[in-house]
Amino acid sequence: MSNSEHLEFESQVAKLLPNGRVTDSHPWFVAPAIYVKRPDGSGVRMTVDYRGLYAITTREWYSLPYIEDCIDRLPRSRVFPKLDLASGYHQLCIHPDDRHKTAFLAPDSIYESTVIPFGLANALSALMGAMHWISGPYKTFAIVSLDDMLNSWRSLAEHKMHVDPILLAIRGVHLWLNEWKCVCGATERSLVGFKVNLSGIHMEERKIAAMKDWPVPASTA
Repeated sequence: MSNSEHLEFESQVAKLLPNGRVTDSHPWFVAPAIYVKRPDGSGVRMTVDYRGLYAITTREWYSLPYIEDCIDRLPRSRVFPKLDLASGYHQLCIHPDDRHKTAFLAPDSIYESTVIPFGLANALSALMGAMHWISGPYKTFAIVSLDDMLNSWRSLAEHKMHVDPILLAIRGVHLWLNEWKCVCGATERSLVGFKVNLSGIHMEERKIAAMKDWPVPASTA
């Protein structure tokens, strides 16, 4: 690690240790920690290179929702609130018998995760399965994509009637929402590259900007 990465590592681990998300380890397995820039440019995300563990992991296949099916459920909707879990993977615990497999190497120690770390095999399947189980009773109006739940209703009255049971279901399994990412009563929002609002479903401009701004060819060369 560079000096700046070392300082960033110490900062991020210092946030994870007090709440028990990681703990000291004396493992049979160990993997290196690496850094990935966040898409919004707000810094870096610590992740672990688990390719060695992947090679001996039995995969659990639980697919993401088919986007066309999600879109087909939206045309009659008029209100699009959004609920977003705070660090969704970190809210799911790893069985104590398997925690040593998540061990990662740091310059000063070895740690292991007590919750699902970012990038672990089967993490997506575990999170999608948990979210579908929570939203099961409300699947007629709740669309789940990883830790993001889009609820669609035909009127604000329906929204007010149904949002409380969903929030209580999330609280009932002791999950936490990211308050600043949650929106209630919204009449427009993004959904996996599309924008949905009162006038229908549209492509997001930023997703097609490169094609729209492509210069017109001036020669055949």
